[in-house]
This record gives sequence, structure tokens and C-alpha cells, in this order.
Amino acid sequence: MSLMFTPDELADLRREVLGLLPDTAVIERAAGTVDSSTGAWADVYAPAGTVVCRIDPIPLAMVGARAIIAGQETARAWFQLSVPWDADIRANDRVTIGDVTFEIIQLHTDHSMRIVRRVVLSKLEH
Repeated sequence: MSLMFTPDELADLRREVLGLLPDTAVIERAAGTVDSSTGAWADVYAPAGTVVCRIDPIPLAMVGARAIIAGQETARAWFQLSVPWDADIRANDRVTIGDVTFEIIQLHTDHSMRIVRRVVLSKLEH
């Protein structure tokens, strides 16, 4: 059985879920530039927006000690980011929460009711 919501009920659910997103994320988007000294192409990330969010670890029990996520075998720590359903977040963006920057591993764009958008993240190693 599938639950059907009216547009007003869905809007209410989306407003209510905002209270479950306790953190703030800065979405950073790449802008290509050429290094004037070397002529090499480089991506420079700049803030593209700020959204409320929730970040949760993905337990190893869910993915195994060595996991394959987005076609990559890894032993890195993975996180699930939840943001408002209409957040402008893209597959090649980065996300900073507090003083930690994450890369997007997988952006889930198709799921039931679209109350939130979900993203699989991994910490960027500097």
C-alpha cells in the first residue's frame, strides 16, 4: 500500500522535517581557473550556498568493512547527509560542516516523496 499525500500535506511534511536538520552545511562549487604561473587547469571551490542539514555516519555493519559505494571499493568512513528536498546540491560539489570538508560520493536524486535530499559523503583528506 502506498501513502498518498496532497500537495499541502507534502509541503507540511517538508516544513516539519526542517526541525530535524540541526546542523548547517556550506555547499561549495568548483569554478575552473588557470594557474597563471604554470598554465595548468585547477578547480577552485567557492561557497555556492548554505543549507540546514543532518549528518549521520553509515555504520560499517550496513556496508561491510570494505564497501563498494558508487563503484569504489573503500575502507574510508562514509556519512549520509540529509538536506532540504529542494537544496541546490550537485554531484561535483563539496560540503563543509563546521571545520570538516566532505566530498560527495553519491547524490540520491530519486526517492519516495522527496521530503529530503540524501547524499553519501566521505571526509576529504588534506
